[in-house]
Amino acid sequence: MEKGQAAIEFLLTYGWVILVFIIAIGALLYFGFLSPETFGQEQCEIVPGLDCQDVQATNDELTLVIENNLGQDVFIQKISDPEGKCSLEEGKELKNSEQETFVLSDCKYGSKGEKLKTELDFEYQSSTGLDHKEQAGVLTYLE
Repeated sequence: MEKGQAAIEFLLTYGWVILVFIIAIGALLYFGFLSPETFGQEQCEIVPGLDCQDVQATNDELTLVIENNLGQDVFIQKISDPEGKCSLEEGKELKNSEQETFVLSDCKYGSKGEKLKTELDFEYQSSTGLDHKEQAGVLTYLE
């Protein structure tokens, strides 16, 4: 048997299996079953030094647990979500190496089980008196 004939017989025998496998993977990707966000865990990123330890969201509330590792006390002035139309009721001091819970209320999110991916406007004042404006990213599922 020649090399060319063996190669053609291999492709005819197993080629359809490879083709079906590629089509199945393509369909899973197309419909979002294999998207990285589906397998991803909750994410909450603010700035280095202000670590988001936990996040929880419902249809009308977003709760963040933030730990201060900046090396200085800060005053959290504002946390707001322009998409969910909600914000922190009042500012709160966050001492160095401590964590606090911040609740954004009156949000307008979807229903339980839906994915929430949003950018928060985050403003804080350092112990030097300087104001800082940052963007915080949140990825979680509504409970």
